[in-house]
Amino acid sequence: MASLLLLLPLQVQAIGLGKLEVRSYLDEPFRGEVELQSLHDQPLQAIKVQLASRSDFKSAGIERPAQLSSLRFVVRQMPSGKPVIQISTPNGVSEPYLHFLIRVDWSGGRILREYTALLDPPTYAATLPPNVIVPKRDAAVSQAVVVAKKPAPSRLPTLDNAASQPASKPLPKPLPVATTASVTPKPAAQVIHKVRKGETSWQVVRSMRAPVDVNIYQLLQALRQANPEAFINNNINLLKAGSRLKLPDVQKIRTVSKQEAKRQYRLQLDLWQAYQDFVSSGKTAAGKTVAGNTRVQPTRQPQNK
Repeated sequence: MASLLLLLPLQVQAIGLGKLEVRSYLDEPFRGEVELQSLHDQPLQAIKVQLASRSDFKSAGIERPAQLSSLRFVVRQMPSGKPVIQISTPNGVSEPYLHFLIRVDWSGGRILREYTALLDPPTYAATLPPNVIVPKRDAAVSQAVVVAKKPAPSRLPTLDNAASQPASKPLPKPLPVATTASVTPKPAAQVIHKVRKGETSWQVVRSMRAPVDVNIYQLLQALRQANPEAFINNNINLLKAGSRLKLPDVQKIRTVSKQEAKRQYRLQLDLWQAYQDFVSSGKTAAGKTVAGNTRVQPTRQPQNK
């Protein structure tokens, strides 16, 4: 999509801003970089970067939550010679994305630019709860049964003295062989999760136990597909409070590839943001830049009749 780019006043030789490169993960302090372009010998010391004002956010139709106030901006030249804006937060970010507007001032003017940063979890390697015991596969079959052997008699009994031998005790009836391994396991009961007020789909899937070979985006899409009635407009970001979610099984989670699941999430996130912009400002949603160089065309909102 075309990124939001406002020049006040319009300059022929304006500073350019590149895409946002995210270098941190979910629950970590945010770290990102934006390349400064077309400086035209503009000294870095004269470039000031900050979070845009509340009035700028309002004019752009973007919400300005309190957590954005912790964003810090530093203009720096990298060892490679590339000038960048380094963006960071002192504390970890628990939300799956940051949507913000920055303001860059220099001697020739100022520019506003809107960015969305998607934050991936560092590793979605699920572990089993401590009270769950995993049975070993085919344990009843593969484990050998050790029987104590009696020492061999020094002389084998003959037919003549066999009668003089005391009658041997009848052998005990053999115990029935355990058939646990051969019994077809019953299907696991369907897990139900009731959505609490204010709870997001991200919070739901992060509490799920899943195989290490699936990512959080696959879990999100599988959750949405298993519970279409729990999401407004079938959007993963619009979870209805009070819904009873059926948690998907492993096979359903793997039906969507990692790349496709992430693409679908980005698309739904953009649609959700367009909806938020429309609700908050009543204006047509402006174009946005999503970190990772994913661009989506602006969505035209329906006119009130």
